[in-house]
Amino acid sequence: MQADSTVTSWDFNRSNQVNEYVTLADGSRIQVRGTVYYDGYVRKTVIDGKVYLSGYVSNCYVEGIYTGTQSFLNGSLNIQGNGTTCASYCPSGTILFEVSFQMLTVSGRHTFWHPIIDLIVP
Repeated sequence: MQADSTVTSWDFNRSNQVNEYVTLADGSRIQVRGTVYYDGYVRKTVIDGKVYLSGYVSNCYVEGIYTGTQSFLNGSLNIQGNGTTCASYCPSGTILFEVSFQMLTVSGRHTFWHPIIDLIVP
C-alpha cells in the first residue's frame, strides 16, 4: 500500500533576545547581550495525515553589546515530535566570534539556541 505523501519546504528567519555569560577556552567569561538571529530551511513531509519535519540552520549571528567579528559554524533544527499533527522544533546555531575590549581581543565559540516553538505548518 502506498502512503499518501506531500512535501513542501520554506526558508525561515527567527530572532530572540539573549543575555548570558560565555566561558571561553582559557576560562575567561564575557557577557553576550543582544539579539540572536537564525536563518534556516524547513522541509515538511505529510504522510497519511502526520507531519514530519527536517531542515537545518544556515546562519546564526548576534547583534549586541560587543564589537568584533563573527562567523557561523553550524546549526540544527533539533526536530522534536516527528509523526505528530503539529511538530515542534528548537533551532540552534554555533558561532565563532572575536570580542574586543580595551587593548585585549579574545576569541571563542558558543552555541545559542531558541526555546522550542510549535510550528504551524502551512
